[in-house]
Amino acid sequence: MRIVLFTDTYPPELNGVATSIFTLRNLLIKNNHDVLVVTIDRHHEIFNYDTINKVIYISNKQLDAFNNSPITSSAFIKNLEVLIKDFKPDVIHAQTGWGICSISLKVADDLDIPLVFSYLHLKSDYIKYATGEKHIKGIKKLVIKNHILKLLNRANEIVTTSTKNKDYIRSLVVNKYINVIPNSIDLEKFNKKDIKLIKDKKIELGINESAKIFLVVSKLDNKKRVDMVINGYSNFKRAHPEIDSVLLIVGNGPDYPDYIELVNKLQLKDNVKFIGEVNSSDISIFYKMSDLYLSASTNDSQRLTYFEAIASKLVCLVRFDNELLDIIKDNETGFYFHNDSDCAELIYKIINMSEDKLDLIKGNAIANIKEYSIDRYYQNILHVYERAIKENW
Repeated sequence: MRIVLFTDTYPPELNGVATSIFTLRNLLIKNNHDVLVVTIDRHHEIFNYDTINKVIYISNKQLDAFNNSPITSSAFIKNLEVLIKDFKPDVIHAQTGWGICSISLKVADDLDIPLVFSYLHLKSDYIKYATGEKHIKGIKKLVIKNHILKLLNRANEIVTTSTKNKDYIRSLVVNKYINVIPNSIDLEKFNKKDIKLIKDKKIELGINESAKIFLVVSKLDNKKRVDMVINGYSNFKRAHPEIDSVLLIVGNGPDYPDYIELVNKLQLKDNVKFIGEVNSSDISIFYKMSDLYLSASTNDSQRLTYFEAIASKLVCLVRFDNELLDIIKDNETGFYFHNDSDCAELIYKIINMSEDKLDLIKGNAIANIKEYSIDRYYQNILHVYERAIKENW
């Protein structure tokens, strides 16, 4: 099968969507499918085609021109359609719902190609990232909503990752069948533990060998509520100053300065270490060197960091969210907190558990996520592609 993936974000950008799409691309290629990726180049203003990796890069400038005035962008779209037509795709799979998806819709219509649309994020959360706009309201918000509706109604098949997203799509009065396919993880990638590499990384970061390490992997955006984790850790540190510990925060984002300010205000500068962005191929070392994974986000539709933490045999302590109930079963495969205070109390409780109890929780968690194996995900998405092609006959 020949598949074109349209996506607003793609490696080396580091976020859940980019990682999941790169995983999908590699999975399809591994199973002998041919894949062409169309994505955005945020750093240059020219159209570029990486023929070796089969990735077409559209500049932000071209994308904005198309979204603001589609008719005047006809030459650029024509060039793109020539390349896609030469690829002879069986199906187009568009991700997210704004930005580059507007182009995927036109290409699918012009070339009469089956369209699969993955709706990955609630309402305008991801749109803020795709457009680079911090506040979206008024007429722009209405235009975006109408555009998403157009995509949903045009798509031969709709895919989303959670029942929360499915319910939102239904609220838009979309009556088509919606495939709920949770993201998968390659468990093997996180199985190996290199003791020397971990020791070297601790030395590099100035972390004592005996220190307890708590980990956050997140975009530093206020909706991810990293501040709640920092406050919870601060409460723990005040209650138990005798315990040598550090909080590692991996990731970057628009609210990074606010988090730096919060850490300084709480006098945690020596205990909270901001690592910044890390390549997806290097992220496993941070899971492997940690004792506990923390998250206060309730809008992670990809849920990849939870899978990665569990696959790395790391206990998860996360803010309660209905969408995580199939992954985190309280006191069985992980733990939930509700506020800063019980976060601190649970950190102390977990790090003082017996090894046998912790091993049982880790084992239960790994067994529980095996249903999200990469092989099962492949079979599910391939079935969606096949249905889309049949519907377009």
